[in-house]
Amino acid sequence: MGGKGCGCALVAVWVICIFLILASVRSYVNDTPEKASELAETVIVSDGTLDPANEGKLVMVTGTPVIANEGKLSDPETGLEVSGAYNYSRIPLQKIYEVKEKEVIINKHDINDPYDDEKTTERYVVTTWVTCYSDRKASFRVNGKNYTNPEKVDLAGYSAGNSLLIGEYKIKVSDVLDYITTSSHNFTLSDLENHCTPYIKKTELGLKVTTTSKEVPILSTGDEVGDIHIYLSYDTLDSAKEITRVGLQEDGALVEYKDGAIELSMVAEGKLTKEDYIKSLVGATKKNRKSLLIGIIVCSLILAATIVPFVVTALSDKKKKSALYLPK
Repeated sequence: MGGKGCGCALVAVWVICIFLILASVRSYVNDTPEKASELAETVIVSDGTLDPANEGKLVMVTGTPVIANEGKLSDPETGLEVSGAYNYSRIPLQKIYEVKEKEVIINKHDINDPYDDEKTTERYVVTTWVTCYSDRKASFRVNGKNYTNPEKVDLAGYSAGNSLLIGEYKIKVSDVLDYITTSSHNFTLSDLENHCTPYIKKTELGLKVTTTSKEVPILSTGDEVGDIHIYLSYDTLDSAKEITRVGLQEDGALVEYKDGAIELSMVAEGKLTKEDYIKSLVGATKKNRKSLLIGIIVCSLILAATIVPFVVTALSDKKKKSALYLPK
C-alpha cells in the first residue's frame, strides 16, 4: 500500500510540475517586454474629463482623490444622514449560544514529549453576537445542560457608499488605500435620539438608544441571549496624496485590467507621464519573466530528480524479474 501511495504522490507531483512548466513557458513566450510596451503605448492620458469615446480603453489620470457627491449618504430606514463619508453601515446583531471545542490533556505521560500525551476534545458553550438573520442551531445539550437559541429576527442591515473621484473618474477606495488616510466614526447619542425614533417604533422590538460597555452609541434591547444590538457607523476620507491611476474605462470608472499575465492597470504616487508608465510596465514584465524562468528551472529539476530514480528503479526491477526466467 505504501509503494502504491508513493507512486500516486509522484504522479501528482509530475502532473503539477508539467502543468506549471507549460503555463509558465506559455506566459514567458507570449508576455514579452515588447508586448508590454506596445500595450502601454495605447494608454490615453486624460485631464480628468470623462470621455465616453474612451469606454473600454486604457486611460491614465493624475490627481488627488476626493469623495463623490460631497460624501453625502443617508439611511432611508433610520433617517440618519452624513456628509463627507465614503461608506455608511447599519449592522443588526443578536446574542446567541454557540458550541465551541477545545483539546485538553487528560493524562500527561512524558513532560518532554507532548505528542505522547493522552488527550480528549472538550465541548463548551459561549455567547456570541451574530447578524440577526444568521442561521444558528436551534437547541443542543452540552455537559448535561440544555441550551435553546432565539429564533432569527427579520431585521436587515444596510450599507451605502460613495466612490472616490480623480477628476470625473470613479476610483475604488480599496485600490488606493496606500495613498489615503481614513477614519471610522460612530453617531452620537443625540444623533440616534433625534433621528431614529420612527425606526425604533417601526421595528416593534423595544429598542432603546444606549451605549455599549466601550461607550459606543447603539440601538439595543439589552445584553441577554436573544437581545439585539444595532451598530451605526460611517467612514470618512481624512487626507489623500496626489496619485496617478491607470485602468480600463468602464461605466465612468477606472478598473483593473490584464492582458495575459501583463497587469496593465496601476496606481502610483505622484504624477506619472506616459513614458514613466511604459518604463514601469516593461520593468515589471521583465521581473515577472525572470520569476517565470526560475519557476520553470525549479519545476524541471523536481521532475528530473523524481523521474530519473523512478525509471532506474523500474528498469532494475524489470531486469531482476527477467533474470528469474533465464535458463540456469
